[in-house]
Amino acid sequence: MTADSTNLQHSNAYHGPDSVSTANGSSIPIQNFGQGLLPLPNSPRKLHLCHLLHVPTLTHNLLSVSKLTQENNVTITFDSNGFDIKDVQTQQPLLRGRLLNGIYQLHITPDAHPKALHTTNSSSTVWHARLGHPNNKIFNTLVSRISNMQHIPSDFQCQACSMAKSHKQTFKNRQSVTTHPFELIHSDVWGPIPTSCSNNFRYYVVFIDDFTKFSWIYFMRTKNETFSCFKNLLSMIYNQFNKTPKTLRSDSGGEFLGNEFTNYLNSLGIHHQLSCPHTPEQNGVAERKHRHLLDITRTLLIASGLPNSFWTDALSTANYLINRLPSKTIALQTPFQKLYNNPPDYDNLRTFGCLCYPWLQPYAKDKLSPRSQPCLFLGYSTNHKGYKCFNIATNKTQISRHVVFHEPTTYNQASKHLHWQQAMTNEYQALIKQHTWSLVPAPPNKQVIGCKWTYKTKTLPSGQIDRYKARLVALGYTQNFGEHYNETFSPVAKMVTIRMLLILAVNRNWPMLQLDVSNAFLHGDLSEDIYMRQPPGFEDPLHPTAVCKLHKSLYGLKQAPRQWFQKFTSFLQSRGFRFSRSDPSLLIYNKSNVHIFLLIYVDDILVTGNDPAQIQSLLQDLHSNFALKQLGQISLFLGIQVTRTTNGFFLNQGHYAQKIIQDAGLTDCKAAPTPITPSSKNPPADSPPFRDAYLYRRLAGSLQYLSITRPDIAFATNQACQHMQHPTDHDFQNIKRILRYVKGTYTYGLQLYPATSTFAPSPTQTGLPITAIGNLSQDFAPSWDPIFSPGP
Repeated sequence: MTADSTNLQHSNAYHGPDSVSTANGSSIPIQNFGQGLLPLPNSPRKLHLCHLLHVPTLTHNLLSVSKLTQENNVTITFDSNGFDIKDVQTQQPLLRGRLLNGIYQLHITPDAHPKALHTTNSSSTVWHARLGHPNNKIFNTLVSRISNMQHIPSDFQCQACSMAKSHKQTFKNRQSVTTHPFELIHSDVWGPIPTSCSNNFRYYVVFIDDFTKFSWIYFMRTKNETFSCFKNLLSMIYNQFNKTPKTLRSDSGGEFLGNEFTNYLNSLGIHHQLSCPHTPEQNGVAERKHRHLLDITRTLLIASGLPNSFWTDALSTANYLINRLPSKTIALQTPFQKLYNNPPDYDNLRTFGCLCYPWLQPYAKDKLSPRSQPCLFLGYSTNHKGYKCFNIATNKTQISRHVVFHEPTTYNQASKHLHWQQAMTNEYQALIKQHTWSLVPAPPNKQVIGCKWTYKTKTLPSGQIDRYKARLVALGYTQNFGEHYNETFSPVAKMVTIRMLLILAVNRNWPMLQLDVSNAFLHGDLSEDIYMRQPPGFEDPLHPTAVCKLHKSLYGLKQAPRQWFQKFTSFLQSRGFRFSRSDPSLLIYNKSNVHIFLLIYVDDILVTGNDPAQIQSLLQDLHSNFALKQLGQISLFLGIQVTRTTNGFFLNQGHYAQKIIQDAGLTDCKAAPTPITPSSKNPPADSPPFRDAYLYRRLAGSLQYLSITRPDIAFATNQACQHMQHPTDHDFQNIKRILRYVKGTYTYGLQLYPATSTFAPSPTQTGLPITAIGNLSQDFAPSWDPIFSPGP
């Protein structure tokens, strides 16, 4: 250990949990780590210090005897006067230390550098040597600056330069020529790693499909297992995709050149491309994949604080995530989607190394044993639909689907991560910019409400992480009616209004723009006197006991949605908008043949109309008064994916449907052809009550929201929702039938077509009436409930 950072070579910042403990019980932090050299007097040899720690507050450098002897093949002999360091083989003394004040000390004096001899020859070749053998271009720029120096000849050849500066030739960027998966497989072996894992793996082999960039990794104890790993890969490709790779590209390592490997490739007609010796650039895809995998692996281990013995778990997780991240080499598609033609699911992702609590009842010895124990999340199982959880108490890894994760929920947890720190800083700055509060002394006889930070990871329609959002929330449950608030109601748009607005835009061929207001509730004005504690982590050091007197509404306040709605709609009314009689969340501008419709769902807004210029003018006014974000044409609204086609709008909730299936534990179920069966008409009278009414209600409610874009399940879902109070096992079987039907119809949705020319006005027509056509069935014959009747 050293206090001088200049003693380190290849220094790296230390982020681990260890520190240096002193005799008085205190701990000293470690700032950097790296390698060092211990010079020997009168000898070109140097002793290597491979694990050198930089501890700035040390008063003396400390040397580990065991590390020095193991890493340099030397012996150290101590006596009453000092100690000697000798070479093990030759027993030649290398260094002599002394004993001073009871401490063995080693004093190193660096050798003086010998001075170079000077010559009076001023020829260009001599000056080339004097200047340290620069290239010809640099050398010739000095001719005018040094007297008696001539230009070096263009055909001048320096033998020392040719021997010392030889390097590899540059490689041109390779353009992929594959057009289908498995035409070309890149492969390479990495290892050995100095730290083994619980399975004694020291190597791994990676296989990358050139077309999709999807990669597979196999862990090995020796390189000789490469052939068996390749055969496993081929079996998987043939069984899953009914294909056989055409070409394998690898380096010329012995693990790829064995007779058994070569004969196997020849028998299958697989062409084997080999890179030239010491030319890893020719196998660049696999080499670059190593770097990407190991960069992510190191990051996961450092961020989680886990030791390197968990390298296989971190590497498996890194490969799992890379296959689900967009890649520039395939036009920002994900390898998973490129290979399977389906977008990856991001809902199951969790933070590597975070604390988790899996359900362990099957492993319990008796009924009084704990149902769970604290574990560490180590990634995703390749053979199970579950998570890998490392039990801290037993040092065993268990697979479980029923896991509770402890991701950041408090400020103390989130403040340890840079991305959450930045998210909280951005939110705090937005609050200050809005003049949300002013610091005042705590008033007597006034209740001061608390606040807390909440955290959410925002995703794009594809499921890719968009940003990390931190929000300061007032603890509104401590507010008192009549003192802190009076009215709280705020309307939101009805689903039927949203659909009608989309239908109107389709029939008129109008654009449908989507807007979002950042920190919407912060725009609302407060009329009540509300005092709040300062945000955790952002207390004013000069006024630590002061409180925040709120001027603007804040998330969590009971009246916040109402105040925001009033502020926003008042602004629109001042611009000539009026409320729709059927839905107060829809505001309409209808003047001088200009028709603009604006729909509000809290802070999500839709705008459509027949005058693009007037719409842009409105957006500019909104942007100047509110933190408005223009999201372009509608794409994802309230969890509904909206795709504009040549025939209108297509509404789909595929991601939401998959999440419902996962929550129900039916990801491996067999799809059903219909959402309901004829046997549902005659439910058994003696069906026992379903054991988990909460699960039934949750699934039925989810299906009800899914039916917004799935009219094919509306009737069956309606029937299921009639048994919320006391569901039976038969009722739950009906729910499962709907879910099995949804499992096979993820891509189904609601298509909104424009009306036929008989009823639809031309796009240039300014009149607003649109004829509505509907069908009504009064046939209640399928119903077995006597309360229904066809009516008169």
